Amino acid sequence: MCSGGPDSTFLLFVFNEISSLYSISFSVFHLDHKIRKDSYKEKELLERYCSHLGVQLFHFEEDVKHLAQKSKRNLEEFARNLRYDLAYEVAKKKGFNKLVTAHNLNDLISSFFINLLKKRHYINLFNLKPLILWKDIQVIRPLLFIPKRKITSVLEKNKISYIVDYTNFDQRMLRNSVNQGITEHVVNYLKEADNRSLFRNIFFFTEAYTESVRSLISVEYLGQKLYKLLPVSIVNKFLISESLYFHIKNILKDSFKYSNVVEVFRDRTSNIKRDWKLKKVDQEFYLFRSPYKINPIVLDLNSALIHEVEFDDLRIKLEIIQKFDCLDYQVFETIQKTFSPEEKRKINSLKHYCMALFCGSLSIRLRRKGDFFYPYGLRGKKQKIKKFLIDRKLEDFYKDRCIIFEDRYGIGLVWCYQINLKRGRDLSVIIGKQGNFFLTSITVYGDNTKVC
Repeated sequence: MCSGGPDSTFLLFVFNEISSLYSISFSVFHLDHKIRKDSYKEKELLERYCSHLGVQLFHFEEDVKHLAQKSKRNLEEFARNLRYDLAYEVAKKKGFNKLVTAHNLNDLISSFFINLLKKRHYINLFNLKPLILWKDIQVIRPLLFIPKRKITSVLEKNKISYIVDYTNFDQRMLRNSVNQGITEHVVNYLKEADNRSLFRNIFFFTEAYTESVRSLISVEYLGQKLYKLLPVSIVNKFLISESLYFHIKNILKDSFKYSNVVEVFRDRTSNIKRDWKLKKVDQEFYLFRSPYKINPIVLDLNSALIHEVEFDDLRIKLEIIQKFDCLDYQVFETIQKTFSPEEKRKINSLKHYCMALFCGSLSIRLRRKGDFFYPYGLRGKKQKIKKFLIDRKLEDFYKDRCIIFEDRYGIGLVWCYQINLKRGRDLSVIIGKQGNFFLTSITVYGDNTKVC
């Protein structure tokens, strides 16, 4: 990808020198942006060089400034994307397997300071890499660790001419100001021997940071109020805290203090903003809204065999398997014999599926203060749901998101589906009670489409 400037002209002659040595077949791509009146000079120069070297030239012309204004996009970004897209089309059509750009060490350093000055998030500071993908084709930058002064020195030594773009000296553009005011001083300061080690470490750090951000993804939620952020084998506190800040800012779409994120590493709950809280549990981080509230839903199980309701962003499906006019020990034994131990284990292991016995109308709600039930396995003894959840060492945000299924005789099922905690009541406490009883299957769907 050649502009006719010093960097890409140098790259052209480098490829010409090594093409026979490494059996490389290459062509030259050039896009005339039509921003300058004399931009035709680059094309004429490249035509002479390509003709002399026997290299094919693919030339395009576009009024980039007009197109960018029409699409209401940043000129530099629009020009870059257009250039890459056109080069990509040529490469795919002609069978090339790589695109090559002439970004050098000065470009790398300039992009760092430009991103820093624009207050972009730190993940974008080192956005020039030796190898990237543009759609499905590799883009390589073989000159990325070579200072610009070396490139121009070689060109002058070999008397190879190139075009100097006078717009590069326009101080009104941030890139030009950075190039002349900062980058040149940094490049001159760095010793050649230190370049390779320094920037190798920079790229290793960038890759680790990028991976940390990718791994800290919100993966579980109830009503988009609970986010579980999972760092995968990341122990660096700085990487985790920066990544958390990055993700939480995207989730809340609002600004907040960075110190609130750092505070969570002291094993305490941090108030991020308003009612949003962040908590660290081992090496997992939970962002949740407290308190979490939702109105209960009441169903008449006598009215239909299948009920489907939306509980916040969950969809709960209840299906009547069998109806009993009363519940006695004979019916109880029939239910027990219906399911083999293997079937019971399968039901318990399925995160999204459960079965329970209810009488008459059914209320689906969140846990309330003072709730109690008769959990299966305690031989008919009463237990507060708060103690039941505490005994299982659940965090408060899980307790607040515990779904309760309650009928006329009390709570029939306690379900924390996110951690697959399900406990029904002991049927012995409702044997002999009056009313229609329904053996019911319950399926929970997340995001209205996928089974959680």
